[in-house]
Amino acid sequence: MRSPIVFIKRMTDRLYSLSIRNQLLCIFSLFFIAVVGTSGLIIRSEMHSASQHQSDTIGVLLSQQTASAATDMLVTGDRLSLSVLLNQLVQTPYVARAAIYSIDNRKIASSESEDSTVVSGQTYSSPIHYQDVIAGYVRLQLDEALLTKNARDALVVITAVSLILLVAALIFLQIYATTLSTKLELVLRQLRGLLQTPLVNTGKSGNELTLLTHFVEQQLTEKLASKEHEDQESEEEQDETSVVVCIRNKNLPRLRQLISHQDMMDILHTHTDAIEQAASIYNGEISYTPEGNTYLRFSSLESRNFAQDALNCSLLIESVSRVIAENAIAKIQMGIGLCVSDDIPDFPGDESPNEVDSAAGNALMLASLPGQDGLHMLKEQLSWLPTELAEFSVSEHAEDIVQITDVAEAQRNQINQQAYNLSRELERE
Repeated sequence: MRSPIVFIKRMTDRLYSLSIRNQLLCIFSLFFIAVVGTSGLIIRSEMHSASQHQSDTIGVLLSQQTASAATDMLVTGDRLSLSVLLNQLVQTPYVARAAIYSIDNRKIASSESEDSTVVSGQTYSSPIHYQDVIAGYVRLQLDEALLTKNARDALVVITAVSLILLVAALIFLQIYATTLSTKLELVLRQLRGLLQTPLVNTGKSGNELTLLTHFVEQQLTEKLASKEHEDQESEEEQDETSVVVCIRNKNLPRLRQLISHQDMMDILHTHTDAIEQAASIYNGEISYTPEGNTYLRFSSLESRNFAQDALNCSLLIESVSRVIAENAIAKIQMGIGLCVSDDIPDFPGDESPNEVDSAAGNALMLASLPGQDGLHMLKEQLSWLPTELAEFSVSEHAEDIVQITDVAEAQRNQINQQAYNLSRELERE
């Protein structure tokens, strides 16, 4: 035996599978029938109670009045007068039968309405008193059909009006639901025509809203999947540009002659830690060469401001190197070169950077320029930097080479603060 929950769920699923027009008609009809049926039962019950109360009131009142009027006639044995009294009583529209009985339940007189169709019904009885002694009884039967006629007529009118309202509401709802369903079907057809995509109705549902929802969900899923695929292809096909920074220690041979090996290793260790932490701040990739040169690589795929990050990192390394040198027994002289891999490879592969045209080779050339500390880059690559960011001057070594001398005040203050914090961390280590 199926449980009520399963039955209700199955009926709900069937209702959802109908078109919007049929759904609205079914829901409204069920709701209207439930409301009208409940109201009809309540009204019928109230009318029956009111009619019963009215019958009891009339029956008791008439029986008492008849008993009072028939007292003298019953005592004198005037049956003719009693018959006349009862005939007059049944002329009343609501009285179907009337009779007078003796104390031993013998019928003395009776009368019945000619229009009455009552076979059986409730009997109202009142005693006939004479000098505080019961001399007989008056018994009446009322015409219940006549008493309840007005109530039944009112109930019929209410039912008829309800049916008329139901039909009118169903007609109006049919027109409204048909219009709504037609518009939704039109929208669905237009979308299918514009997108040139068939509708896959897996649930075999006739509900226009469900079909439209499935279609939109299908299109969104396909578009999102296509967009993700295009984004992946775009990322794969996107050209990568990077900035390679070369840091060259120029005076290492001389320092090896002037200071002890342990002091030399301490200076190199501190110098290397400073470069690595500065690179981590700006997400630079570090690599080293057997010659002792350090390369930092900043990719356009990692950051839109990769050229600015490379410049800031280089200036931070310069600033930290100066702070470290103030407390060290010797200073490492650094040359820093920046080069953008514009139409040239980042690194030459297995060959030496000096032998192949590459960003690393050009950066090494710039870092190896004679002189003490300095940050150099090719003049033609200045367009990769924001115009308001860097201040530069033409190098004395070549006109196509520039030396970065300063940056904007806000950027310089930020770099100085980073250099101070970085130097404090190195001191604690």
